[in-house]
Amino acid sequence: MDKGFNKEAAAGITGVFMAESGLIAGRTNKEEDATYGSTAGRGLGQWSNERRKQYDDYMRDKEITLQNDLDFFI
Repeated sequence: MDKGFNKEAAAGITGVFMAESGLIAGRTNKEEDATYGSTAGRGLGQWSNERRKQYDDYMRDKEITLQNDLDFFI
């Protein structure tokens, strides 16, 4: 919420990230990974395709942490 999201938006974002990745930073969708490889969902939001490439580029020199995943989202 310190990034400008109201309570409802913050709760919605958190709920989506819980459903997508279980709030595990850097998580890769193993089912998709076997089929789609480098475009499979990854990160809190299970970013895929072009957004996955952006995520990988952003995280290249960073430690995979919850804060870094959140910073990418913001």
